[in-house]
Amino acid sequence: MSENVINPLLFGIKVADTISPRIRALKLYALSNESRINQKRKTFQVPIKKISNGKYKTDRISANADIGFAVDVYDNFNGAYNKNGIYSLEMLVNGKRWYYHDVETFSFSESKFLNLHIDYKHYKKYKRRYQKSYKETANKLSIYEDLINNGKLNVKPGNNYMVTIIAKDYAGNKSTLNIPIVGKESSAIFSKSIDSTNYKLIKNKFNKFKVGDFSVAFPKNTFYKDVYLDLAYTNGIAKVHTPTIPLDKSYTLTFDVSKYSETEKQFLFIANLEYPKYPRYQYTRKRDSTFFTTTKSLGNFKLVLDSIKPKIRLLYFKNNQWISSFKTLKTKISDNGSGIKNWRATIDGEWILMEYNHKKGILTYNFNDKKLVGSKHIFKLVVSDNVGNTKELSATFYKKQVN
Repeated sequence: MSENVINPLLFGIKVADTISPRIRALKLYALSNESRINQKRKTFQVPIKKISNGKYKTDRISANADIGFAVDVYDNFNGAYNKNGIYSLEMLVNGKRWYYHDVETFSFSESKFLNLHIDYKHYKKYKRRYQKSYKETANKLSIYEDLINNGKLNVKPGNNYMVTIIAKDYAGNKSTLNIPIVGKESSAIFSKSIDSTNYKLIKNKFNKFKVGDFSVAFPKNTFYKDVYLDLAYTNGIAKVHTPTIPLDKSYTLTFDVSKYSETEKQFLFIANLEYPKYPRYQYTRKRDSTFFTTTKSLGNFKLVLDSIKPKIRLLYFKNNQWISSFKTLKTKISDNGSGIKNWRATIDGEWILMEYNHKKGILTYNFNDKKLVGSKHIFKLVVSDNVGNTKELSATFYKKQVN
């Protein structure tokens, strides 16, 4: 459950592996209003030191009240650079097992809860996965065993703790990280944090908010806990909080489009602005005065106009060319607006199957699929984008039949 959760050892494939998992980094979390780590109520990335192969440690840390731990860890096979997921993670406190999980019982149907198992906010910002060694209340993964206080450590002033985190790979190699903790009464004044938004969402209720020209509707239990949402509408951009909170369900985002003409509505779509230079099409349902979409993504959205047709380009041959030696016919298609929705290809008026390589944008037809009659043939391809812009290409080719 690190960089890559697929491991060939799970499928009985023997791979040389004598390398211990690599623990790259450690984070500590203040889990209550009274919690302090090094006299501060915040999350810390704690420097770690490698002592020897598979052995790591940190300097002594002072803490108070409930704290949690998470590690950035991955595994390598001999002679390979791929970052693989580990098999198990264990935490001992003064030699007693406090937390344990392994992926032996992991079910695909539980995969949405992986967002609670990792530091989701850190992952969305930096694409690094920290696995927690404590369990969130809403987390229903079945991978956990022998949890004390759900893996959270309640640090008492005057007490000393040796926290040991043990990571094992599928071959049984292990790495250990020792974290000395001293309980220290906090001199800081305990104060409850104040949320500053006007949109408080109650997780076990239906919630709907309207801001400017958009509204959002969240079914019950869309979020895993109550949250104050940051909602705003500025220069046509609808801000629906930040994409650093995992959701359990999809919600509905609706735009008022009454100010647009019928022609404009035809070519408008709702776009996700995770990458502002490349707005991503959201499946858009259209009514007379409103457009809406359902999504599990938070972040920025806007209405985008797309009146440009898709592009089609023949690959490796030209119109009126002999291609008797060709085994396949290829075209490249693209659309910089709402994206490709569908296509239809024919040869001599009969439908043909073209396989689509989404990553490269290439359509491929294999001539073995159908026996052509004669040597002159007409290839036609019609490509449509998600708002209905259509591009058609027609080309003649010549091909002798090879028995």
